[in-house]
Formats: sequence, structure tokens, C-alpha cells
Amino acid sequence: MISQKIRLGIVGTGRIAQAHLSAIQEKAELTELVAVCDSDRSKAEKSASIYGAHTIYTDYRELARDPEIDAVIICLPHHLHHSAAVSLVRGGKHVLVEKPMAMSVREADDMIAVAEKEGVTLMVGQSRRYTRAIALVRKKLIEISPLFRIDISFLVNFPSPKTDWWADPKKAGPLVIPLQGSHSIDTILWLFGEIPYTVYARSTLFNRAFKSADEADIVMGFPDGKIASVQLSLNTNPYVHETLLAGGKGTIRIYEQPTERIYGFRNRVLFNGETIFDDEELPTPYTNQLVEFITSLQEKREPLTSGRHVRATMQVLEAACRSSTLGRPINLKGNGNKNE
Repeated sequence: MISQKIRLGIVGTGRIAQAHLSAIQEKAELTELVAVCDSDRSKAEKSASIYGAHTIYTDYRELARDPEIDAVIICLPHHLHHSAAVSLVRGGKHVLVEKPMAMSVREADDMIAVAEKEGVTLMVGQSRRYTRAIALVRKKLIEISPLFRIDISFLVNFPSPKTDWWADPKKAGPLVIPLQGSHSIDTILWLFGEIPYTVYARSTLFNRAFKSADEADIVMGFPDGKIASVQLSLNTNPYVHETLLAGGKGTIRIYEQPTERIYGFRNRVLFNGETIFDDEELPTPYTNQLVEFITSLQEKREPLTSGRHVRATMQVLEAACRSSTLGRPINLKGNGNKNE
């Protein structure tokens, strides 16, 4: 039974967890942080002290047995998402797992199946869907339709790995593709409303400190001549994050710039060359995402970025990783399937 105020636990207290913890703090009227879990107890204790959790765990399997917790946010390295989510779901916890959802479609399918069997919610942290700018863009798409091209450049700068697992190919895969590409691929599939029939990716290693791909390009072919491209970088300074949407009746461009706020940024949206939005994203996407998670539980409905909905993103993400390894395009089954 879920209490009116959702009682949360968080697993992993690294970089991205700080954005989630800040969101929990901001939405105290909806949720309460009960427990913090990290394999490094000192990190868990620090986060608990700052954000007011009264219980500390070093093993998420113990947290899964805590009857005081309704739902859990997973902020672990990619390769641990599946095992942690399955364990927590089997413990009856609703789960919001950071992107990318998993390391493979097979893992994603297992997570979805277990959540459905246990009757709990599985949501994925595709936070870029929860900005005011993208909400406006979706409303304006009809005015430039038919949409036939989406190009995204997501170029950031990390002189060295921010955490040890970034430098381990077995844990990170072709690093920049799941790390940054999961956002861009999800945006493209959501705006087009379908999955591509072919995916081709090339990746390279520029900064040897990363041990696996830190530069990549992805090209996707869709039915009816539509095309999308993604350019990814961990070495570009200054930061460039731009999106072009081209339609038969014009263009929409989105320019993102970071702010001093933790994981904060502002967006500028141009509609056929005219600025229609230029503001910092407040509440942050993580706050809006948390609200969607909490209210979906209270209203007993499927969240916007449920595991089932984000499965298509995992299909394309997996295809891009395979393509970059094999050096050839990957054809996806069910050409043109709708992405809900």
C-alpha cells in the first residue's frame, strides 16, 4: 500500500544522484527521502546527512526488503541497472532507473517482464523529455509538418573520466553512445513517433584516458525518406548541444547551454528563425521527471517514460553500439514500428 506521500530510497550517490536528491528535496510535499544506499558507506552517510534520510544501506538487496520504502531511484553505473532493478522490483518497489535503461534489449525486456509480473511501475530517467522547451517544440511540430529530418549535436568536454567505471569498457560499453546518445536517440524517436529501420554508427577513441569510444556519429533511416543524425563528443570545448528539426513548412532549432546550477541548463528555441523560448529550465528536468514518477504512482497510471515506452530507445541504442563495433549498418526488425 502506497502512502499519500511517496516514501523513496535512492541507490547510488554519485554525480547524477545529486540532481535526483535535489529534486526530492524540492518536492517535499509529494515525497519523503527515507533511505540512501551506496557501497561506500561514507558517501551514503554524507548524502543522508545533507538530504535528511534516516536509514543508510550499503547493499540494495537489503533496501529492497525495507517495508518503509515505496519506490527507489537507481543511480548506479549502466552495467548494474538490470540486476538492481530486478532485485528492487521483486522486493515490491516501484523503480525509476537512470538512463540508459540497461546494457541490452534482453536486459530491458527482463526488467519490464519482472515489473509487470510484480505489478509495480518501472520508469526510465530520460530526463530530456521533461523540459519546457521540448513541450513547446512538440506543440509546434504540426506547424512545420511533415517532419523529415532531425539532427542533434551533443558535444561536451570531460578531460578525464568522472568516475572509474567510465574507463572500463566492460562496464561502460562504447562510452559516449550509451552515456550521451541515450538522450539524443530517445528525443528523436519520441519526436518522430517511430523507430528507424536502419542504424549506422561510427565511433573513435580520441582521449586515451577513456579506454573506449569518446567520439561517435549515428545515422538513422526511417520510413518515407525521413532521416536523423546524432553527433556525440566527450572532448568538445566549449559545450555544444543543438537540435535541428526540419519539416516541409520550416524549421525548429533548440540551443542548450549549461548553467551554474547542478545539471542545470537553459534552452533557446527558434521557430523559423524567430525566438519563441529563451529561459533556464526551472523546475529542472529532474524535478519534472520526479513529479511524473510520483504522480503516476498516486494516479495508478503508466508514466511517460515507462520501461515499455523506452524499450524502443534501447533497441536503437543497442543497434548503434553493435554498428560501431562491427563497422556496418544494423537493420531493425519491424520497420517503422510506432514508438509510444
